[in-house]
Amino acid sequence: MPYSGVGPSLGGEIDVKRRLTVPGSTWQAAIVLGAAYSYLDITGASKSAYSPGIDLVVSRTLTPKATLISELRYVYTAIPSAAGGAKGNYVHAAGVDLGARFSLTHTVSLTPEVGVFDFAGGLRGRTTNGVAAQYGAVLGFGF
Repeated sequence: MPYSGVGPSLGGEIDVKRRLTVPGSTWQAAIVLGAAYSYLDITGASKSAYSPGIDLVVSRTLTPKATLISELRYVYTAIPSAAGGAKGNYVHAAGVDLGARFSLTHTVSLTPEVGVFDFAGGLRGRTTNGVAAQYGAVLGFGF
């Protein structure tokens, strides 16, 4: 969230992925529907939040151990337990990211990524909008 007084503390997420292309193709595409529930620290107080979202993931295999990945993503986050409820404490985030997944072992991968997102939301009765960049890496485990 684009607010300096808000940060994550504990939560969980579940995703459902539907492949749109044939398995084994160099180019892959999928739709991912997700939902998350967590607790956020808002200026020192813990509040519950929920976040449904949708992604369009497109990837291209470069080598047997490297895959280029891009995502179009939309996520809505609401904080119903904060003063003013979900109508006053929310964020819409939409954007794109680009990354590369590197297979480290048969079951472990590392995916560094960068992205740009447009945020629009409200916190404690104040609305704000803006564009933000994100970067990071995902350590993945496959079973």
